[in-house]
Amino acid sequence: MSAKTDRDVPALAAGLGMGGALAKLRQIRELGLAGLIAVVFVLLAFTNSAFLSKGNLAATGNGMAPILIVTIGMTITLISGGFDLSVGGVVALSSVLMLVLVQAGFPAGLGLIVAIVAGMSVGLLNGFLITKVGINPLITTLGTLGMSRGIAAVISRGTIVSPGPVIPDWFLWVGQSSILGVRTLIVLPLVIVVVVDLLTRRSRFFRKLYYLGGSERAAQFAGIDVAAIKMVVYWLSSTLAALAGYLLASRFGAAAADFGTGYEMQAISAAVIGGASLTGGAGSIVGSFLAVLLLALVQDAILLYRVSVFWQDFISGSILIIAVAVPAISAKRETLARTWRAWRRRSPDKRPS
Repeated sequence: MSAKTDRDVPALAAGLGMGGALAKLRQIRELGLAGLIAVVFVLLAFTNSAFLSKGNLAATGNGMAPILIVTIGMTITLISGGFDLSVGGVVALSSVLMLVLVQAGFPAGLGLIVAIVAGMSVGLLNGFLITKVGINPLITTLGTLGMSRGIAAVISRGTIVSPGPVIPDWFLWVGQSSILGVRTLIVLPLVIVVVVDLLTRRSRFFRKLYYLGGSERAAQFAGIDVAAIKMVVYWLSSTLAALAGYLLASRFGAAAADFGTGYEMQAISAAVIGGASLTGGAGSIVGSFLAVLLLALVQDAILLYRVSVFWQDFISGSILIIAVAVPAISAKRETLARTWRAWRRRSPDKRPS
């Protein structure tokens, strides 16, 4: 590699970050999602009297809280160019493990710590297999998804784990209490959204995720420790999934091996709708939050209007396709327009016959 090329690598890596055009595109998508949410909210408020009831709003918030935390981790993974299908299994493993330990007589605090560490371990295993062994992220996380959920089924013996009155009040406080009228179950995910969004915008480490996702080779030439960043990304994704497992266990006071089923696809859908790219290098925590909220409102509308729940996946899938297709069509039209303008600027004698 020449000296000139060596000097150009940092500039190339920086260009792969969220430059002006990409930041503008992100803002447009976030504003579009916010506008769509406002429209759906107003329509539901005026067409169904039960929508604005305290119970319905609380149920909607409680339902979206765990998947929101998982989606934050998934967004970070996608930004870095990775993929994590194991999150649903980690949710099940962590929730079951902590309550099995409580039911066996161990302190709830110890059970919580052990469960979170177990979730972290899955992330570290994912990172090791992907960075050191070289296994494809899709295959790796699909395998650890099955392993995690399988362990959860074994230790729960395929039944619902419900320790009952031995669960201390503090353990249930996050999932069943309120702060100033707001359910604590949704407060924690919102705090995480704010913190992680600030980190992705301001932190040098998290900015490297965009460089890595944009071009792993350029990131390596720029001196970025790609393997270390991937390890942290998968560790963080699994840690957040384990925390989501705690939210579910705290909310219901029980756990089962089927907790978190389908979370991986819901999180990927929300992240992509929010602006993340399956090829890496793009994504927004705020956009993902808005996408989770939009999907939660759609699900709530299905329940309020007594539409068959079997339509939920169809509608969510349709929203995903539209969210991906519209920017793709717009980008293609812009490319064709630029090509046409360039062709017209060419002198007639240089135009192809």
